[in-house]
Amino acid sequence: DFAGNLEFVDINCAVVTPNAPAAGYVPPQIEGDLNEITSGVGTGALNVEVIAPALVTEGNTYKILFHSEGELPNYKTTTYDIYKELPDTSLLISADNDASEFGPDKPSLPFDGMVVTLQNDTVISVDTAQTGWLIGSSNLDIHVQKHTAFAVLSAPWPADYEITFYDDYVDTSYNFKIPVRFKIHNLTYDYDTAFEIWDKDQDGQLSVGDSLTIIEFVGTSYKFAWDITYFPPRKPGETPVEPQAGDRYIIRTTKPFREGDYFRFTTHAAREDKALAQEELDKIRVVPNPYLGAAAWERRTLFGSGRGERKIDFIHLPAKCTIRIYTMSGALVKTLYHNAPMEDGAESWNLISDDGMEIAYGVYIYHVDAPGIGTHVGKFAVIK
Repeated sequence: DFAGNLEFVDINCAVVTPNAPAAGYVPPQIEGDLNEITSGVGTGALNVEVIAPALVTEGNTYKILFHSEGELPNYKTTTYDIYKELPDTSLLISADNDASEFGPDKPSLPFDGMVVTLQNDTVISVDTAQTGWLIGSSNLDIHVQKHTAFAVLSAPWPADYEITFYDDYVDTSYNFKIPVRFKIHNLTYDYDTAFEIWDKDQDGQLSVGDSLTIIEFVGTSYKFAWDITYFPPRKPGETPVEPQAGDRYIIRTTKPFREGDYFRFTTHAAREDKALAQEELDKIRVVPNPYLGAAAWERRTLFGSGRGERKIDFIHLPAKCTIRIYTMSGALVKTLYHNAPMEDGAESWNLISDDGMEIAYGVYIYHVDAPGIGTHVGKFAVIK
């Protein structure tokens, strides 16, 4: 209304008061690796955003459980559930959240002061940054890529692999039965996988210039998952150094979240750090300073003469403290007691003294006393 009173708030609106937290405020913390799935095969990430710090409580553990449809290698993530894990059971907070749309602009419904967003790797591809020699120093040009020669049989497989090299022959290729001194192990699903060697020089063994293909199965039908080059060094004239016994080559791929995959994380509530609060006492301020007869946020007066409410704010205060305001001659003008949630580091004063009188224009000294933390002294001015 004309006096500045809020009379109506629409359903799509909110009323907020910008404010700084208390001195020594440590915001809520999320404990847990959100960049790597707690259990499962997906390679995406989870982001937890705190939107209402006061609602985040200490020591709660949450589980984000994924659901998918379809079978390997063409499954798709469909939904996810949010659980709060209790000592003897799990409380379902939100079920069947849509996982087909994801990203920072697709948050979940709010829960316990938080929302979550997902990064889901829907495209199955080689993670080149994580693929390479775990042990070994071969200089061969070993490159992993999607199979392209027989498109109808190509099926990029959502799995990680490890190639381990040996002194003796330990396996043979799937169709041509070429003996080899290595094994390829599917790390994601824990089995030795089949492969084929494309023997370019037809010498009956894996040699520099050949390539191989990892083979996976859908039922009894085989699929060509990934091609691996075994080419000469890229640097012209460099002598090839082939892998030695004990060398291990890792292949990592990006994978969508699959049925049963989940993240788990624990929350820690906002808290006061007294040592930090002591360091931040120097941040205490009076706003506006100087006070020039009026401030923009004050309500207008409805009367033809006189003035409306006057107000200044002390900001960046500790959560509990006493503020004493003195004249320059040392006379106590006002005592304020601040005891607020940690998210609220401000205390307002209407410029009325303890005697109920409007204060005079001039310079004032304020003293902030926070038990167990320390004290701070400052000045502010009131100008006509």
